[in-house]
Amino acid sequence: MGGGTGSGLGAYLLKRIKEDFQWVTIVNYLVLPLLSGEVTLQFYNTILSLSVIYQNSDVIFLLRNDDANLVCESMSNKKAVSFDEINHILSLKIAVSLLNLGKISIINTKTFASQKLPDS
Repeated sequence: MGGGTGSGLGAYLLKRIKEDFQWVTIVNYLVLPLLSGEVTLQFYNTILSLSVIYQNSDVIFLLRNDDANLVCESMSNKKAVSFDEINHILSLKIAVSLLNLGKISIINTKTFASQKLPDS
């Protein structure tokens, strides 16, 4: 979300998809950038993207790079972890939540989105 071209282009594409396919339920997984900073304008990009994503999504799951980083550090007992390790933890979290979605009948997506995902 904090990147320049990716966050803006993704938000634009989401807006277009929602306009063309209004009947489709749109579920988004957003990964918030590291608080330590990866890109100079990452927080600005995040706020702008989040606004568009919120308006055009039915369900949003927020994940944080900082949380995944802490999990990686505790699992590997080292302070410097790679983005591959962080991405692996995030992908596992997303996979587990998708498995759970198959067992749930979504009646009110706004209520469902406000519920916390179980920790994996």
